[in-house]
Amino acid sequence: VGYAREREDIVDVEIARGGRKGTATEGAVARHFLISTRDESAVTSGQGMAGWIYALLGMLSLGAFFAVGAELVHARWQLPFPAALAIGVSGFLVLFGSVWSVMIYNELVDLRNRVIRAAANVDVQLKRRADLVRSLVAVVIGLRDHEAQLQRAVAFLRGQSLLESRELASGKAKAAAATVSAIVEGYPELKSSSVFIGLQQSLTSCEQRIALARDEFNGTAAGYNARIAVFPARIIARIAAMHPANFFQAESFARHAPRA
Repeated sequence: VGYAREREDIVDVEIARGGRKGTATEGAVARHFLISTRDESAVTSGQGMAGWIYALLGMLSLGAFFAVGAELVHARWQLPFPAALAIGVSGFLVLFGSVWSVMIYNELVDLRNRVIRAAANVDVQLKRRADLVRSLVAVVIGLRDHEAQLQRAVAFLRGQSLLESRELASGKAKAAAATVSAIVEGYPELKSSSVFIGLQQSLTSCEQRIALARDEFNGTAAGYNARIAVFPARIIARIAAMHPANFFQAESFARHAPRA
């Protein structure tokens, strides 16, 4: 249990104590990091049970504290025991409500920051993809035969290189690896270009990483949206003007697209 970050060797995630250098989570350190032979559900359920036990012990301690405090107030100021107990409980509820509100707000801010970091990771991959696509276009337009099909492919690639995360969220972004593969099929001479093949393979890997970052963002956004939608955290979210996050809809990006 800990931070999930991208692996450098393959398109996959790994659990680590901190964020990877060069990503939006760089410098972040997980408050909870645990390596266990048990699965995640078993670990979290065990921690949840411990939380309930601590809560029960805390309630019993508070009950004893209020009983003793009310008795002392009754003896010192001659207040009726029920009145002294009511004053103590009221003061505790005000203090508890204030502390609880701050804790919930801090939790929501942390969740919102995770959404922002996940979106930043998508932007990093999109910028890398844009550079790769522009390099591919530079190679393709050097071909002597500029037939209509090739011109359409180049126009598509150029348009994709200009997209940002907001276009990815709206579903305008489309995977370009298939278009590049089609160009290779139509122009076999490109297969002998080590530069083009290297760019093509990098583009395929990059679009798989976009799919990975998209899934990470959508999962993070789903957790954030669910948290601000339930009572009583919903009240704090409304006061703090926290709104649901939009999901990335770029379904054409595949995690395990076939390599050309």
